[in-house]
Amino acid sequence: MQTDTQTQMFYYLTTKDLLVSYSRHKYYWGQVHLSDKDRARLWEASLGFEETVDIEVDTGKGAGDFLWNSHSLLVVSPRVIDVWRGKVPFETYDVDVRGKELPYQYTGIIPTGRASGFDPVRSKARYVRTDPKTPPSLMGIYGFYFDHSTWDGSDLFILPEFPRYYIVTMQLMGQMREAGLTNIDFLPLSMLRF
Repeated sequence: MQTDTQTQMFYYLTTKDLLVSYSRHKYYWGQVHLSDKDRARLWEASLGFEETVDIEVDTGKGAGDFLWNSHSLLVVSPRVIDVWRGKVPFETYDVDVRGKELPYQYTGIIPTGRASGFDPVRSKARYVRTDPKTPPSLMGIYGFYFDHSTWDGSDLFILPEFPRYYIVTMQLMGQMREAGLTNIDFLPLSMLRF
């Protein structure tokens, strides 16, 4: 049985900028434009994108090491890749960021680390069914819990049923903070709400 203390060793990647109005963002935030065939791949954890992903910066005052966006894609600067190289399993895809002058080229990241066993009871998951012929849709959680025995040991990982929820270990969080990466914050999984 997993305790809340065990859950504290994992953190959800986020940014405080998401909590303020778009017009006041310190860092750039972008709208993602996907081709029709790549839109179908958006929620598949094991797939990348076939074409370059277009991101149009539409708010913010400057470039950060993480470029948060409308589709919750993990888009990072070369500094992030330098911190993760050799420590974190990931694949990359090309992104074309436009709308602002940028000091570096961003790269799209697909974490290949995995865990599974989302626990809807401990996560206090709320579901709604709008069509009796389809499964209910997840509408909210109060904490994010999963079966730790399924975790592959990667410092950055996802649950396949939540491919846009990026989870890091306390160790990687410390390395990222030490590197001074910008536009990133870490939320204990027990504090994750929507």
